[in-house]
Amino acid sequence: MSLTHLVIRVPLRVSFCGGGTDLKDFYMTHGGAVVFTNIAKYVHITIVPREDEEIMLRDIDFGVEKTYSYNDIPHFDSVFDLAKATIQFLAIKRGMEITIKSDVAPGSGLGTSSAITIGLLKGLIEMFNLSIPNYSKHLAEMAYTVEREIMNCHGGIQDYYAAAFKGINILECTSKHINVRSLNMRESFMNDLQMHLMLCYSGESHYASNMTDEILNNKNHTDVLLRIKELVYDFQLAWEEENLQKIAYLMTRSMWLKQDLSETVVTPKIRHLYDEAMHEGALGGRLLGAGGGGYLLFLTPFKQQQKVKEVLRGLGGYPEPFIFDLEGIKIWKSRV
Repeated sequence: MSLTHLVIRVPLRVSFCGGGTDLKDFYMTHGGAVVFTNIAKYVHITIVPREDEEIMLRDIDFGVEKTYSYNDIPHFDSVFDLAKATIQFLAIKRGMEITIKSDVAPGSGLGTSSAITIGLLKGLIEMFNLSIPNYSKHLAEMAYTVEREIMNCHGGIQDYYAAAFKGINILECTSKHINVRSLNMRESFMNDLQMHLMLCYSGESHYASNMTDEILNNKNHTDVLLRIKELVYDFQLAWEEENLQKIAYLMTRSMWLKQDLSETVVTPKIRHLYDEAMHEGALGGRLLGAGGGGYLLFLTPFKQQQKVKEVLRGLGGYPEPFIFDLEGIKIWKSRV
């Protein structure tokens, strides 16, 4: 066996609107829709085969390692559970070392866990020449099985499709089908939109499964989610019109509708960051992910961005540049 270092780079995602409608309890009855794209923040995974029976899992960010034999039934103890479940799902009986590194903290609202699962699936299938299809939709379906059925994690489906597909897309899901379709785009519009978008990490993490439980326990969630779903098609029209003002408005509308799902979605700190950014000139923005922490995404005129960044930093936020990633998953052999 060749001791090849395989590297998998998976971009993280932002969604512009529609989050929550991709929860199975909702879309199986009412249909769901989400607009999402990838950004230049990544999960990196390396896979190196071993000559023995050991599987070593390593997280560089937290300095954690775990080793077990592929002949053992993996013990799910909240340490590398996604990696263990993915290896078990693929029924791989080979020794290996897997190292994971992320550009963002867990609970960021950028789909980190799903990116890890998608990257592991694609990388392991390629590394060990498994006779399993690894095209985008099948990767997303397998990741759903690993996280939602094997691990019993609660949440929507958008993150799997966002990690597996490249470009700017609308995910539409019903009881009969799940479809991903690309939004048409002109390069000049994409460049203009990218220049006016900015990220800010709130410094607070969230737990998506807890937020999902709160949303589903909200008796009024159906009416709110139906309104959130309508925003997706308003967004599509604004996109086709290349109307940045309308896109900013729809991002803001999406945020406040999400708050109606649960009073814990927007924390006091997030509300303060948002209000002050708007006061300094942001045209609109939204909280990414399930809420309760993570990243904010603002659409801000270029000339106002420095003022917005300064006020966000003063409030304990961490403004960061925004760059689209339209290339999707990358795999290569490391030279070291």
